[in-house]
This record gives sequence, C-alpha cells and structure tokens, in this order.
Amino acid sequence: MPGLNAVYEVLTFALDHRGHPVATGAPLQVDSEDAALALATRLKADHAGVAAIRRPVRAAIGETGPIEILFQAGRLGDFA
Repeated sequence: MPGLNAVYEVLTFALDHRGHPVATGAPLQVDSEDAALALATRLKADHAGVAAIRRPVRAAIGETGPIEILFQAGRLGDFA
C-alpha cells in the first residue's frame, strides 16, 4: 500500500516478584524483519521472554496498524 511502512521492534521480559512477565525496558527498534528475528533469537537465552514484532505505520498521518508477532519465546507480558 502506498505510504505504508513498518517498524520492527524486539521486546524483552523478566519475571517480577510474583512470577509475572514484565517488560525490561523500551522496545529495541531495528531496521528489518531479519534484524528483529536475529536479535530476538540472540536475546531469548537471557530473558524470561522475548518477542520480535512488526508495526505497520502510515507515516503521513501517524497511524499504526495491528501488531504482528514475528517471533516469540518464553513468557510475554503486555506490549500492545
């Protein structure tokens, strides 16, 4: 679609004192789907959970579409 781009991010999660997954910080933005998959694969051993996602974006109007999960491992918390 014209004007439709994508943002690729990797999110990491740790377990809180009750054993619930919580984000460890801001999403890590990368340049491509391949980069997101590679980073998520590397980080999965060091975190309770990890996800690589794609967010479609219409830059001209600042609108984002539904998140697509490209990869997930472990326990994920909220990130929508």
